[in-house]
Amino acid sequence: KLVDFFAAFNQQLPLSTRILLGFATLMRDRGVLVVATIFGIIIGFNLLIKLPPIKQVWDRLIFKLPIFGNFLLESKMAELSRNMSVLLTSGIPILVGLGTLIESEPNMYIKANLNQLEAGLSKGKSMGDTINASNLTVFPSIFSKMVAVGEHTGKLDEMFTYLAEYYEEEIESLSKNLTTILEPILL
Repeated sequence: KLVDFFAAFNQQLPLSTRILLGFATLMRDRGVLVVATIFGIIIGFNLLIKLPPIKQVWDRLIFKLPIFGNFLLESKMAELSRNMSVLLTSGIPILVGLGTLIESEPNMYIKANLNQLEAGLSKGKSMGDTINASNLTVFPSIFSKMVAVGEHTGKLDEMFTYLAEYYEEEIESLSKNLTTILEPILL
């Protein structure tokens, strides 16, 4: 009814009003088709990213998303650090603990990096050296440096605990910043 009401004025309406009226007309005339198309795209996208070759690309790209990518990477580093800390503190050997992390990791990109790390450790290299020497791009430099320090001091479990706490604080800071960034957009 509003569309007809505004059309009766025969005046040039502001752009935002014309867009809103165009959207209302579209939804009135073809609303079912628009909603079905949106659901179809969402379902198709979810099915598409479950295919192994596409999942590998998606799992890597997700960490490159603007605003959210860094948040997701920091969350993953906190999770890996916390899990490795718990495993090492409970006396599980590093290779067994790493194997456990690999088996439970849903992200193919992280899993590939963990597999490379495990291969380096199996060859007798240190974790810090393997991260630095290999193409393990998922691990931030602070992660590799702190792991190397933990290995040199013999307190790798404590270093993973420290890294987990560090990344958890970073996540908290990022989430506060994210809220600040998104608040004006949502309003």
